[in-house]
Amino acid sequence: MGKQSMMVGMKQAKQKIFTPFQSVLILLLTGLVIGFGMFAVIRMIKYSPPKHVHYHANFQVYINGKQETFQDPLYYQEVAGCLRDSDTDPLHRAHMHDEVYDVVHVHAPGVTWNHFFENINLGTEPTSLRIGSTMYANGELGTVTYILNGKKIASLTGRAITSEDTLLINYGNEDQAVLSARAQAITNKAHESNMKKDPASCSGDHENPTIQDRFNNIF
Repeated sequence: MGKQSMMVGMKQAKQKIFTPFQSVLILLLTGLVIGFGMFAVIRMIKYSPPKHVHYHANFQVYINGKQETFQDPLYYQEVAGCLRDSDTDPLHRAHMHDEVYDVVHVHAPGVTWNHFFENINLGTEPTSLRIGSTMYANGELGTVTYILNGKKIASLTGRAITSEDTLLINYGNEDQAVLSARAQAITNKAHESNMKKDPASCSGDHENPTIQDRFNNIF
C-alpha cells in the first residue's frame, strides 16, 4: 500500500504542475516558435538579391575639332565600397571611372543625360554648352550639335540614358558630313564595360547571396 500510495501521489503532483491555462499557453508558444522557424527557413530558401541597375553608354565631346578628355580627377568617382542604398546619391546614379573619359556608368533607372552632365559640371542647353566655367554659345565661333545614336537632336532635355547609347556633343563650324563621320567613329566601349563588373557598383556583389544575406532577409 505504501508504494501504491506513493505512485498515486507522484501522479497527482505531475497533474498539478500545469494548469489548463498554462497548458494552452505552452501550446501556443510552441506553435509560434515552430511557425516562426518554418517562416524563417522559407525566407532563407526563397531569398534572392535585389536587381541593381548596371549598364554603360558612350559619349564624346568635341570643342572646335578637339576632343575633350576630362583630365581633372574630379570628373571621376573613386572606387568605393558597395552601398546597397546608394541609388539616391546623384553621383552614384551616373558617373565616370578610372579616367575613361568617354563611358558613363549608370546605376539607377530613368537617369538622363542632363543628370549625368550636371554631375560632372557640364551644362547642355539647346543653343549652348558649358564645361566648368567656360561657355560655348551658338554664334559665329561655332554651333552646338547633339547626335544621339546617329540622329541629330535639338536638345538632351528629358533624354534618358539607355544601355550602349552613343552620344556626340560637338561645338564648332564643322559641316554635317564631318559630324556624322565623327559620331559613327565613336567606339562602343560601353558594350565591353557591360560585360565586366563595375568597380564601384553594388551590381554583381550580391548575385550569389551569402548566408548572412539570407539571414538578414528574415527580418
